[in-house]
Amino acid sequence: MTSSKSRVLIAEDFKQLTFKDEKTGVTLRYNLFVPKDYDASKRYPLVLFMHDASGANQVDNYTLLQGNGATVWASPRDQAKHPCFVLAPQYDEIVVDDSFRVSASAETTIDLLDAIKSQYSIDADRVYTTGQSMGCMLSYLLMSTHPDEFAAGMLVAGQWDPKVIAPMAKKPLWLVSCTGDAKSSTGAATALKLWSSLGAKTDSASWPLDTTEVARAQEIEALRRQPVTIRYSHLRGGWHFDTWRVAYSFRAVSDWLFCQHK
Repeated sequence: MTSSKSRVLIAEDFKQLTFKDEKTGVTLRYNLFVPKDYDASKRYPLVLFMHDASGANQVDNYTLLQGNGATVWASPRDQAKHPCFVLAPQYDEIVVDDSFRVSASAETTIDLLDAIKSQYSIDADRVYTTGQSMGCMLSYLLMSTHPDEFAAGMLVAGQWDPKVIAPMAKKPLWLVSCTGDAKSSTGAATALKLWSSLGAKTDSASWPLDTTEVARAQEIEALRRQPVTIRYSHLRGGWHFDTWRVAYSFRAVSDWLFCQHK
């Protein structure tokens, strides 16, 4: 028997919508997961996931299909433990790049986030940002320019201009990169040095790229126990794309993220 079709069932639980930003003039496509049995009398955390540059100008739900950075938060297993909204924009362009150029879609992302917060019962003290590569750089940017929007961030395989990331020193952060990814590894080292100079407590650990779920949980717990606010997991082996292949399977990092409040 052969299969001619595959389905990503969790992706089918997201709505595909568009947002017209009157401030910037940008129309942004986005995917939104609403928790099952949503109750407007309760307040829910929200995870903002932003895709990498390869996802630019793709079909509406591409960011849900290229990896698990968006869908992992919406899985039945994770929703049973941490019911939350998941917002995953689908960008038409390269929003930020390695030269620190920024398009208007970055500010539109904040305006979209604010619109979702006004439409649904979102806990404004538990809004989290994450992303891979370009999406990671966007997380750096948005946490720097709009620090009051976010409680914490998981930053996967990216870096940003050290001249502007000082506001992030006060935020709980978990950075992940691979040793073979020179840009994000160097960027993480530079950022940690800067944030430490500003009084942030930081710590880092070197982990193998691939290991068992039990061993990974032990590694995460060891780093999580450290009395710091900013943590960095440097994965031995692999390169840029390998980082997010494994990073979003770090269940205990998800648990850490949902414990963070403004």
